[in-house]
Amino acid sequence: MIGEAGNGSVQINTGPDSGLDADTLDGAQGAFYLNAGNMNAGFLKKERLNGTYDIIISGQSGSTLRLRSSTNSPTGNPTPDEFSTGIIADTKNNTADGLFDGGTRHVVMTIRNGGIDFDATFGGVKQLAFTDANADVGAGMWLRGSFNSPANSFGNWHEIWHSETMEH
Repeated sequence: MIGEAGNGSVQINTGPDSGLDADTLDGAQGAFYLNAGNMNAGFLKKERLNGTYDIIISGQSGSTLRLRSSTNSPTGNPTPDEFSTGIIADTKNNTADGLFDGGTRHVVMTIRNGGIDFDATFGGVKQLAFTDANADVGAGMWLRGSFNSPANSFGNWHEIWHSETMEH
């Protein structure tokens, strides 16, 4: 609207019902944009993350306090070269990797100290398994590894002995 002062002045209506509100953007208050729950693109800096998240991380995490057992591939039996550096746990059917001691399933913790692919210079890939077969001690405990170079296959499963094992 042309201003009352004349000489080309302009007057902007900024009052109530003018459609101009410096406190909002696209009709949302500033607090809306501070809430990470309203993000639809981009990433948060790691310094902004805090709490517990039920997420899947591809690759490696920088620090993990709790390791969950996966049941995504109960019939799979990856070769040592398919594991990345770190620790994972998977629940397996006994038919998947040949660990039979009377039960049907077991959890396998796979540990790789370092290296990639067929590199065994960090000691290869090790697996520790706990079976569901022995009710007296709760589980059998087994170990196998790829202590060979190249790290392309696992050796046989070997039971870890303890006092309860010897009595049976």
